Amino acid sequence: MSASKIKARKHFRLACDIADDLEDFEKAIEELDKAIQLSPSATVCWTAKGEFYYELGKFKESKKAFKTATELAPERSLTWAGLGMAKMKLKEYKSAAQNLRKAVNLQPDFNLYTILANVELTFDPELALADAEKALELEPNWDEALKVHKAAKQLIAKKKT
Repeated sequence: MSASKIKARKHFRLACDIADDLEDFEKAIEELDKAIQLSPSATVCWTAKGEFYYELGKFKESKKAFKTATELAPERSLTWAGLGMAKMKLKEYKSAAQNLRKAVNLQPDFNLYTILANVELTFDPELALADAEKALELEPNWDEALKVHKAAKQLIAKKKT
């Protein structure tokens, strides 16, 4: 491993420690920026940066960091989920749903299906119902999925009247 990658790893670890121990996400992002300067293709750094911006409520910056992470590692479910969550907070619901769908296609997960279904409630209750059912197949007693399932059924019934 090169010296710059070793230094980048140290900055990454320090950023994680700062975020975990002190919950100082601004300082943690400063350390991640140092790591990214040394190793620009380190997906883990971009993903952590997206997470830390998300924690700060800086969803545009979070979206940008997660977008870079998805470009570097399109096979990672976590990066797509993070991008979808940031877009959800920015009320970009259809685009958020596309990203969350990529995440669950890469790694089926009851929680992600539930989040996806919740986003879909804003524009397609039939899709929301189907994805809530997928969440419930994986975790039959998941309260959040049950709530989204119920809400989707109510929206569908309302449309018919």
